[in-house]
Amino acid sequence: MEKQIMNAYIDEFLGNYEHNQKYHLPMKIDAIRNLMTEEKAKYGFKAQDVYEEPEYFNFNFRNSVQNYKRNKDNAIKVYKQFLEFLKAKGISADVTFPPIPVSNSFERLMFIAKYFHKPNEKISELSNILWVDQRTVKDDIKKLMGIDKDPLQVCGKKFEIPEIDSENDTLKFESTAHPLFLTPNITQLIVTLKGLKEMSENPLYGNSAKITAAIIWEQLSDYAKKRIPEVLMELLSEDPAWYENLKNVDNNLYYTERACVVENADTIFCYAKGENFCMEVMNGDDKGIYTNCHHVRFHDSENFEFESDQGKKKLSLKNEIRISDTLNGIH
Repeated sequence: MEKQIMNAYIDEFLGNYEHNQKYHLPMKIDAIRNLMTEEKAKYGFKAQDVYEEPEYFNFNFRNSVQNYKRNKDNAIKVYKQFLEFLKAKGISADVTFPPIPVSNSFERLMFIAKYFHKPNEKISELSNILWVDQRTVKDDIKKLMGIDKDPLQVCGKKFEIPEIDSENDTLKFESTAHPLFLTPNITQLIVTLKGLKEMSENPLYGNSAKITAAIIWEQLSDYAKKRIPEVLMELLSEDPAWYENLKNVDNNLYYTERACVVENADTIFCYAKGENFCMEVMNGDDKGIYTNCHHVRFHDSENFEFESDQGKKKLSLKNEIRISDTLNGIH
């Protein structure tokens, strides 16, 4: 499309805006006019390089918003409406707008925390996905790692993901964080906590269940902390002591899987879901070192089997066991 034709469409679109036809103004008309027509500014739409459709719109909308220093969500709304205007003129183009409100730092942090669940996702691509500059992406990652001057807090608890390694434009987490921040009613809370209480009695993942319950309990209102034990006693005739004694050990909202480990069963369960590990059995007939342990399968809460460089083996969790991700870690 020739630039003069595009300029004519921009002028008509702005004319509709100025007379408030069809559109709800996300920003003042002068600001919208500057956003779309300022040729000296990096963010000006007219100042962007011209590309053939559909790349033209996707690249230039994004480039304009990335360089825009004020509320980017307002600028994105303008471009969404401009795209609808062009479609009404018979001009179609595929534009992938950001999946979240990008001016909301909390939304960006939650998106980034989930984005790197998939291995080999690139840090540099986040700028193009979220339509923000690289500095913003780097600052957000620092905040997630807890090395920012103003760490992220949710409901008075620190939310930071430790043990993040940056290598070859990717991030590697020791354990992936899955922020949910649910809003359950009192009945859903009781069901959730009761389920976690039952799971806490299983040695494979008991400590993880206790920590999860404690994180939930610490975020409850004083009313909920009082009402839940009352309901448990009145309706279910259950001793509420376990719930009332729930207390988070520190001020964190997130724990890695290793941070939840307290005994052999927890440790094996944790490692079995990830990479291969090394294990040393300290006593009994099976005493020895097993390397590259994998394909772990629990038969019950006391026995499990696995494969290793030393062959397939079945062990009891009653054995004294040391576990590490490397052979050096158990020496």
